[in-house]
Amino acid sequence: MSNFILIIAATMILPIKDNLNGHQLIQEELAMQSKINKEIFEISQKIKRISYGHSKEYIRKISKYIYKSSEKYNINEDILISIIQKESSFRQNIRSRTNDVSLVQINPRWWRKEFKRLKRSPLNEEKLKKDTKYAIDRMAEILSILKDRHKDDPHWYANYHSTTKKLKNRYLASIQKIKYKIKNM
Repeated sequence: MSNFILIIAATMILPIKDNLNGHQLIQEELAMQSKINKEIFEISQKIKRISYGHSKEYIRKISKYIYKSSEKYNINEDILISIIQKESSFRQNIRSRTNDVSLVQINPRWWRKEFKRLKRSPLNEEKLKKDTKYAIDRMAEILSILKDRHKDDPHWYANYHSTTKKLKNRYLASIQKIKYKIKNM
């Protein structure tokens, strides 16, 4: 009889305990979402400091993509912001004279070959031109490749533009100037 009472008591207590754990999980999820929203807001504030003429909605959307790609590839968000500002001033429909495309200015011909060589998913040029989320994600993927290749170089990200020393140093100076503005304006 006493075992029967224990079983009934346990079946009544377990749902309460599960409900409390569920409540705790919800609270943790809300705290995590709040933290993410705060980080996305901070990214949007950084973009507003250096780039002008974009709607709040566009900056918020770009900030969200930068946050997600930064987390996914472990690339500092200030590096992503600075490179996008340098390459396109956050304008999506850009093509350079060397055929680099989108707000991240990726050269599809060169990186298509490189992604194939590295056995990575193929680069879709049309999607790169039209889809800012895709473009930022592929940029972060490229930066992660460069970070691995140049791990002994503290300015590995300057290889995004060029590997020749003169052009890399010029690019690095521009990126550092933008990073300074992000932090000090």
